[in-house]
Amino acid sequence: MARLVRPHHRRAALVAGVIAITLALGGLGVARATTGTASSFVSIVPARILDTRTDLGLAGPFTSPEGRTLQVTGDVPTPSGPATVVPPGATGVVLNVTAVMPTAPGFVSVRPDGTPGPPETSNLNFAAGDIVPNAVTVALPPSGAIDVVYDAFGAVGPTTDMLVDVTGFYVAGGSGGATGPPGPAGPAGPAGATGPAGPQGPAGPVTRISPQQLAELRWFEDPARDVTVTVGSGPRDVAFDGTHVWVSNNGPNTLSKIDPKTATVVATVPVGSNPIGLTYGAGSIWVANNGANTVTRVNAATNAVQTTINVNASPQDLAFGGGHVWVANFGANNVSKIDPATNAVINTINVQNGPLGIAYDGSHLWVANLTTGSVSKIDASTNAVQHFGGMAGARSIAVDGRFVWVTRSNDVVRLNRSNGTVNGSPIALPGTKYVAYDGTHVLVALFGAAQVVRINPVAMEVVDSMAAGNNPGRLGFDGTRIWITNASNNVRGLPPY
Repeated sequence: MARLVRPHHRRAALVAGVIAITLALGGLGVARATTGTASSFVSIVPARILDTRTDLGLAGPFTSPEGRTLQVTGDVPTPSGPATVVPPGATGVVLNVTAVMPTAPGFVSVRPDGTPGPPETSNLNFAAGDIVPNAVTVALPPSGAIDVVYDAFGAVGPTTDMLVDVTGFYVAGGSGGATGPPGPAGPAGPAGATGPAGPQGPAGPVTRISPQQLAELRWFEDPARDVTVTVGSGPRDVAFDGTHVWVSNNGPNTLSKIDPKTATVVATVPVGSNPIGLTYGAGSIWVANNGANTVTRVNAATNAVQTTINVNASPQDLAFGGGHVWVANFGANNVSKIDPATNAVINTINVQNGPLGIAYDGSHLWVANLTTGSVSKIDASTNAVQHFGGMAGARSIAVDGRFVWVTRSNDVVRLNRSNGTVNGSPIALPGTKYVAYDGTHVLVALFGAAQVVRINPVAMEVVDSMAAGNNPGRLGFDGTRIWITNASNNVRGLPPY
C-alpha cells in the first residue's frame, strides 16, 4: 500500500513513536509505551526485511514525498525466504534504517502505520548521494506495520533506496522494572497445529510461457526466445521506448522500429548522415548523426521526425537525464545539453579528448574520453566538471544505480560515483567492448569474440557468456530480452538468463 504525504518542512532529529527503554542484564529489558502497557525487549540476530534495490519487502525506490507501509510482524520476506522475524502482537520494534543514494537531499520519518497527518519528526537526514544509517525504535499498532516516508524537503519526484534491518522487538508483559538474566530454555513442547498459508508470492518473470503452452511444448511462443531481426546495414545502437525497440542503421541513414513481441520491423525512419547513438526521453527517440553533426528527434509513437538540431563535430552517444538530452561530441571534445522543451542547445560543456560514451546516474553525467584515457563527471544542475584519469581505452560507460562501469583497453572497471575511484579488482576482458546494465547483471559485448559476457555487479565476477553474432556492438534491454547490434546487419534478441 502507498500513500501520498502532503509536502512539509517541519522536521527534527527525533524518533517517531519511540518506546522508552530500560535495559537489564542479558539484554532483556522492560519498557512502557504511552498507553502505560509494560513491554519486554527481545534482541535477535539482525534480519533484513526491506531492500528496495532488490524489491525485498517493497518494490523499487521511495519517491518523495511518498509514504509507504511496511509489514513488520508475522510472515515477511527476507533474503533467505519468508520468515516470522517479529511475532504478531509485538508492541514495538528496534530497527536499523538506511537511506541509499538519494537523488536529492531530504529526510526519512518512521512511525506506526495509521498515524494521521504528515510526519512531524525525522529519523534520518542526508544529502544527495549519501548512504546514511540510523537506529530507530518505533511502536507497533495492532496491524504490525510501520509507515516510512521519504521527503526531499517538499520536492516531488526525487528517489532513494531504503534498507530496514530488525535488531529486536518488544512484547507485552513485564514488571515495569529491571529483571534478572534469563533462565535456561525448557524442553521443546509438542508441535503445534499447522498455521494458515502465507501470502501469495510475486508473479513469475514475464519471459515464461503459460502452463498450456508448456504442456504443448510451444517454446517458440516464449516472449524471451532467442530471435534475430534483419535491419539496415551497419546497425550501431539500440534504445527501448517502453513499447518498441529502436536501432540506428549507419549505412542507409535510418532507424528501424521493432515490435519485440513479433520480432518484426514495423517502421523505418530516415534520419541524418551516419546515425550512431540513440536514447529515449520526453516521448521521443533521439539519434546522434555522426556525419552531419546533428541530432534528430523522432516521435516514438507516430514515427514522425520532429526536428533536427545542430550540435558539434562528430556526435557519438547520447543520454537523457535531469530533463535534458546530453550529446557526446567526439570531434569537438565537449558535450551539448539540449532542452527538449525548445529543442535548443542551452549549454556546451568541455570535457577531455575523444568523448565516446555517456551515461546518467540520477544527478551526474559520466563521459568516457577515449583519446585522453579518462572519465569526466558533469553535474547535471551546475554543469561543473571533474576528470578522472587512468582510463586508457575508455570507450563505453553504464550505470547500475550504485556504481559506474567503464570499458578500458584490456578490462572492465567499476567506479565509485562519489569520487571516480576504481572499486574492486578490474575484470580482464581484452579488445573492443560495449557495456550495459539489465537490472540484474552488467552486460559486456566483446566485439572480436562474438560474445556477450554477464557480470555479477556485486561479486565482480563473470557469471557466463552468450553467443551474440558477428562483431557485437552496442546493446540494450527491454525488460525481456537483451538486444545486440552486430556486423551481419541485424540485431540479436537474447534472453538475459
